[in-house]
Amino acid sequence: MLQPYRTLGLVNGKTAKPFLQRRGTEYFITCAIDSVLQLYNISKLRLKGCSPILVRGGTETVIKSVVCWKDWTFVASFDTVLVFQRLQLKEDWKEHTKEISQLLIFGDVLLSVSSAEQRVIVWDLSSHEKLSEFYLSVGFSVTCVEHPETYLNKVLLASEQGQLQLWNVRTCRLLYEFESFGCAITSMRSTPALDIVALGLSDGRTILFHLKRNQKVMEFFHQKSSQNMNHLSIDQVSSSDGCPVLDIAFRSDGYSEMAVSYSDGSIVFFDLKQREVKYKLNRVHLGGAWFIQYLLGEPLLVTAGQRDNCIKVHISDRDMEPPRLLRFREGHMLPPFRLRFAADNPRILLSCSIDRELRLISLFRDSQSKGFSQQVSSLIGGKRKRKHLRKRKGIEIGAPLHIQEDIRGILPCICAIAVGSLRSRDAEFADIVTCHQGCLEAYCWKLENGTLTHKVLSRKSVTKDATHLSGMKRSGHRLEQATCVAISPCGHFASIGTDLGMLDLYNLQSGSYRGSWTDEHCHSRAHLLAVTGVEFDNLGETLVSASTDGLLKFWSRQELKLLYTTEIGIPIVQIVWGYVCNLLAVLCDNFQIYLVDPETKQIARRFIGHRGPLTDAQFSGDGYFLLSSSLDGSLRVWNIQLGHCVDIYEFEHAPTSIAFSPNNDFIATCHSNCVGIALWSNQHHFKTNTVFNHSFFATHQEQILSRLPHIGAFQRHLPTMNSLQENLFWNPKKEKSSSGFTLSGKPLHYLLTVVNWDIVKKRSQPQQPVKKQVEAPFFLSNVLGTESSLGSRENIHQKTIDHKAYSSTASQLIACLVQHDAEKMNDGSQDEEALQLLRKMNPTSIELEVEGLRDYDNGKECRIFLDFLIRQLHARRDVDLIESVLAVFLKQRGLELVSFTEIERQLHEALQVQTEVMNQLESLLDEIDGWTDGLSWIA
Repeated sequence: MLQPYRTLGLVNGKTAKPFLQRRGTEYFITCAIDSVLQLYNISKLRLKGCSPILVRGGTETVIKSVVCWKDWTFVASFDTVLVFQRLQLKEDWKEHTKEISQLLIFGDVLLSVSSAEQRVIVWDLSSHEKLSEFYLSVGFSVTCVEHPETYLNKVLLASEQGQLQLWNVRTCRLLYEFESFGCAITSMRSTPALDIVALGLSDGRTILFHLKRNQKVMEFFHQKSSQNMNHLSIDQVSSSDGCPVLDIAFRSDGYSEMAVSYSDGSIVFFDLKQREVKYKLNRVHLGGAWFIQYLLGEPLLVTAGQRDNCIKVHISDRDMEPPRLLRFREGHMLPPFRLRFAADNPRILLSCSIDRELRLISLFRDSQSKGFSQQVSSLIGGKRKRKHLRKRKGIEIGAPLHIQEDIRGILPCICAIAVGSLRSRDAEFADIVTCHQGCLEAYCWKLENGTLTHKVLSRKSVTKDATHLSGMKRSGHRLEQATCVAISPCGHFASIGTDLGMLDLYNLQSGSYRGSWTDEHCHSRAHLLAVTGVEFDNLGETLVSASTDGLLKFWSRQELKLLYTTEIGIPIVQIVWGYVCNLLAVLCDNFQIYLVDPETKQIARRFIGHRGPLTDAQFSGDGYFLLSSSLDGSLRVWNIQLGHCVDIYEFEHAPTSIAFSPNNDFIATCHSNCVGIALWSNQHHFKTNTVFNHSFFATHQEQILSRLPHIGAFQRHLPTMNSLQENLFWNPKKEKSSSGFTLSGKPLHYLLTVVNWDIVKKRSQPQQPVKKQVEAPFFLSNVLGTESSLGSRENIHQKTIDHKAYSSTASQLIACLVQHDAEKMNDGSQDEEALQLLRKMNPTSIELEVEGLRDYDNGKECRIFLDFLIRQLHARRDVDLIESVLAVFLKQRGLELVSFTEIERQLHEALQVQTEVMNQLESLLDEIDGWTDGLSWIA
C-alpha cells in the first residue's frame, strides 16, 4: 500500500560541511545529508537537484566531505572518493584503506586526507588519475586544510595538537612546521592579504598569522558570556572561558571586515582596521554555524548550522547596523513526533517536534514551508480589537515569552494538537489548538497567518489575552495539565481533557469557557483517571472521551450530560474517529486496537499483532483501511471489512505518528531519531486492486526491513520494499494462478455500455428521419473538374476488392487466433495478443467483432471465439471484461448457435466454467464485501 515518494523537512546535514560554488553569475550551495547530496541556489534558496542514495555493501554510506569543481562534485565516503557529474555518480577512486576526513581543491588538483591513516593523496582533476602521495608524522591529526593564495603547489595542514605544517604537494616535501599554538586549530581560512591566514582555535582565540614572518599579526578573543566582547589581551583571560571557533569568513566588497562563528551560536564581526568588535549576532544557529562564507564582491553572508537543519543568507546593506536576515530555509531541529494534515488543504502538513516548534510543511513546494511564530500576533482581529489589546494593562503584543538555550521554540513542548477547518474569512476563529507539557492552558493558532493568537483556553484564565504567559516558568508546579484536545467539525467549539479527569468545553471565537462534563460517579469529574483522548462525531453533537480507567464515555455537547458508557477494560492510550466509515478506533495499553461502532456502542473489530506500545493510528480517506504504528518498529495496514492485517512494514527507526491526506493519495510518517518526515504515495488510491484470497496473510510471517523514502527529489522507480506489497497489486499480464481473479481495470460505465450496446444505439438514433442530400446538377461535376457521385468503373472495382478483403478477415480477433494456429504456436501467445487487442477496443469495435463472425463450416469462427473466451475464464484473466464480451456474444449470436451441431459441447463447458467462476467469486465477495462496487454488473 505504501510506495516511497520523498522525505520532507531536511535542509542541511551534520556529517559534512556545505560547499559554496559560483557558476556563471549565480551561486550554488551543495549540502550533504547523510548519504544524499542536495543542491540549492543562493538567489532563492530553492532545491535545484538531488543525487541518488549512496549505497555501500547493501547499506547507506555517510558523506564526510564535499567539494565542487566546475560541473564535478567530489565526495568523501569512508575510504572512497566518489565523483559526480551534475549529481550523477560517474566513478569512484579507492586508494585509501581508512576513512577520509578532508577534501581540498586548488587549481586542478584534489587532495584527500585521511587522519586515521596519516596519509594524503594528490589527484589530477583533468585526467582523474593519482599524482602522488605522502605520509604525515605520527600523532598529527588533521583538522583542517587550506591553500594559501599565490603559494604554488603549497598546502597548509592544521592539527588537533595545535601544530601547523606547510607541504609541497608536487614534491611531497614538508617545507616548514610552525610552533604549536597551545590548543586545537578548529578553523583555517586564507585572508585577502598575501601571506596571512586566519586561524580559529578551540579556546576562543582568532589569530591572523603571517606565514613568511612566522608571527601573529592580530589576535581576538571571544568569551562564552555575552559581556566583554571587545578585543582583549590573551593574558587577561583564562583559556577555559573561551568559546571554540567554528569558521571564519572575510568580506570582499571593499570593507575590512572579518566574521567569526562560535559554538554558542553567535557570529561576531570584527573591524580589522580598528581592531575591535563591530557587530554581534546572537543565536544565529543553535549549536553554532559551522559554515560561513561571503559571496565574492557582494555584502551577502551565507551561513549553515550543523545541528539546527538550517541555511541562512544575511545582507549588510546598512552602514553602522548589523547584517539582517535576507532569506532562509530551515526544518525541524529535533525529530518530530506528531503529524496532522490541514483539514481543507491536503497539500499542507502540520508537524510538532521535540524542539517545541510547530511547523507548516508543503508537500511539493519547499519554499512555502515555514514555522509558526510563537509571539502573540497583532494582526488578529479588527482595528478596534487591536487597539483595545494594546491599551490593556500588562499586555505586550509580540514580546518574547520564554527562551531556553539550544531550543528553537518558546512555548513548552506540544503534547496534543487538533486541526479544524480553515476559516480564512473569520479572523476571530482559530484553526489549530495545541496542548503543552506542564500547562493547563491550550493555545490557539491561525493557520493563514502562521502565528499564535491572543486567545488562551483555560478555566483559570478569565482574560483572553497573553498576560498569564509570563507565569509559564511555574507550570512545573501546577497540579493539573491538559493532555488531549479536539475541535468540532463546525470549528466553533474545542474540548480539552486533563490529567485529573476533567473535560472542558470552550468557544473558539471568543475563547470563553462554556462548561465541563461531569459524572456523578467520578466526584464532579468526567473520569476518575487521566483523559487520554477526546473526539467529536460527524455532526459535532456528541463527544467521546477515553481514559486510562478503560472507559469510553459518550457525552451530549448541548446538554453537557453523559449519554452512554462503554467499558473496554484496558487502559486506553488514544482514540481516533473515522468520519468516512463512522467508526471509532481505540488504542489500548495491551498493544491491541478496538473498533467501536458509535451507533450500537459495541466493539465491532479487534486488531491484534503489534508487539510494542502503540504510538498513533489513522483511517484512510476512503474508510477501507486503518494504519497503526508502534514502538516495535512496525507499521501495519488493517482492512476494516476483513478484520485482518493486509500489510506490514518494519523500520529500523520506530514510527511515532501517521497522517493520512484528506484526498487519500499521500501518507506521512515520522520516526524516532529522524528529523525528516517520510512521505508515501497510497498505491490503493492510484492502482486498480486485484481481488484474491486474503488467507495468504494469515500464514505469511517473514517481513523485510523497509527503507524510508529518498531525501530530496521525487521517487518513482524504487524497488518494492515489502514482499506483501507485491501481492496487494499483482500484474494481470504475469499472473497465471487459478487461485485469484484479475480484473481488466475498465471503469464500470464501460462494461455496462458493452453489455447494453443495443439499448445505447437505440437511444442514440435520431428522432426524425435523415433527410436525403439534394443532388447537385449534372453539369457541376464537369465544371468543377470532379467526378460524378456514381464514380468510375475503377473506383467501383476497387471498392469490391476492399469489401472482399474485409470479408475474408472480418474479425480481427479471429484473424489473430487463426494466424497463430496456422503457425502451430500453442504456447499461449495467441491468447495474450488477442486479449491485448480486446482490451484496446471500444464498445462499438467489440460489437463489430461479434457481428463479423462468419457461420461457414458449421460455425467454425464462432467456435474459435467461444474457445478463446472459455480459456480466459479458466485462467481467471480479466474476468469482468470476458464476462461482458460473453454476454454480448450470446445476446447477438445465441439463436444462430442453436443450429450448429458441433458447438453444443462448448456451450456446456462455458456454462460449467462460468458456474465455477461465479461460485468462487461469490465466496470471495462474502469475505471482502468492501471491494465489490465495481463488480455489481455481474449479478
